[in-house]
Amino acid sequence: MQKYRLTILALLFISLSLLLSGCAEEAQTVQSAITIPEDEVDPKVWGQKFPNHYDSYLKNSERTKGYSKYRSDSEDRLSPWPFQFILADGWGMGVEYNEPNGHTDMLKDQLKVDARRKGSGGVCLTCKTPYAPKLKEEMGEDYFKKPYNEVHARIPKKDQELGVACIDCHDPSTMNLRISRWTLKEGLKAIGKDPDKLTRQEMRTLACAQCHVTYSISKNKEGKSIGVKFPWANGKWGNITIEGIIKQIQDENLREWKHRITGQKLGHVRHPEFELFSAPGSVHWAANVACADCHMPYERVGSQKISSHRWESPFKNEALYAVSQPDRGLAETTGDKYPGPCKS
Repeated sequence: MQKYRLTILALLFISLSLLLSGCAEEAQTVQSAITIPEDEVDPKVWGQKFPNHYDSYLKNSERTKGYSKYRSDSEDRLSPWPFQFILADGWGMGVEYNEPNGHTDMLKDQLKVDARRKGSGGVCLTCKTPYAPKLKEEMGEDYFKKPYNEVHARIPKKDQELGVACIDCHDPSTMNLRISRWTLKEGLKAIGKDPDKLTRQEMRTLACAQCHVTYSISKNKEGKSIGVKFPWANGKWGNITIEGIIKQIQDENLREWKHRITGQKLGHVRHPEFELFSAPGSVHWAANVACADCHMPYERVGSQKISSHRWESPFKNEALYAVSQPDRGLAETTGDKYPGPCKS
């Protein structure tokens, strides 16, 4: 009798396992049946196929404050250091410069700033809208030199405040990481790196390097923008120096503005984040660490493991606090005194 009971229990267990497996397969089939069109920009459509990633992406619009000095609250970043008004007199950066909000709101942030910040024209949209590659292809040089508002008006009305989107970094048919910006492709070729032969780990950094780099805006004799480039010609993979960037700005006369007080025409080195991240002596680069390793850490959502699509400083991640500072309480790891997640 005991033998029959065990047999029945075993059969019930197998049946239940098959039933649950069938449910999982059905759910997976429903999700995999969703096809994302080749030119689909709307993240909501992508979210139908990848709902957990989409929920993570939406968190970029949440306001966070208090974990560290790395805030996202549109705080004025000029007034605390008044000398900047003199250094950047005659330049949009000296008119208004605020701490940005999340990536999803980057176009909204740009639309709100003083109009003088957008004097370079449509070129200013290159990293702010997923429509930039299409606009550049359709408009040619006019994309760069036409007034900002005129180029912005060509974006479909429903997406005129849409910031970074899935299509900026992913191929809709394979979900593989891809480079959508011509600027990075041209920059990689300039340093002898084939943009069509990149490893997955390299792509986990270069997807970010489409925008988190310095760039120069080429001007014609009338001062109109006619192009945008990464000034990497004097560098190589793993060794793009600030000195090399400055030399290219000088050699190619990539001077974009005139200092009102001195009358000097000047170039500008903007947030060279990838360049410094990959520079000689970088412990992260030497260890083959990618931007995504810290800025898009893996997280568990129910039974699924995903990479976080809330792009922010790892200093804001409570889980990383606990891992990196196991002997410190949470109250001690918040605020500007927190030394960071790496002890080495």
